[in-house]
Amino acid sequence: MPNMVDNIVSIVGPYEHLSELYAAVKERKLLQTIKPLNPFSLERAKETWGVKWDVQDELPILHDEVHGYGPDMWCLEMQFESPWMPPIGAYEILTEQGLIVSAYFVDTSGQHYGGTFIEGETKTYSLDKLPEDITAIFSETYDYDRLMDVA
Repeated sequence: MPNMVDNIVSIVGPYEHLSELYAAVKERKLLQTIKPLNPFSLERAKETWGVKWDVQDELPILHDEVHGYGPDMWCLEMQFESPWMPPIGAYEILTEQGLIVSAYFVDTSGQHYGGTFIEGETKTYSLDKLPEDITAIFSETYDYDRLMDVA
């Protein structure tokens, strides 16, 4: 069993694009929608998405309560686990497509690190040096019971 990384992600962009991603999340095909790959190509998945398999969140939230990004912008919010690493490659692809990705991640199951992907930049820290804002986001926002609904 791999170490699992807890992820909190918000993607901001136009409704048409985010509604497609929302549907993909519900079908457990988010990464496959972002960049389709042969399902038997695990090594290619790691190179492209940053993880070996797609993410799962049965309860993504799509809303238009987005402030500071201009009119007609929507936000897709997700919480999920990913194996060993966050899907940074997928976030980079979304950023190249003009979407705004804010992601927070923490691995407390063996590798003991956490970090962010914000404005196209990844920052990682050991857990003992994890900035307080990341710790606060997970303690205040992350719903661990929600993961049990996915399993």
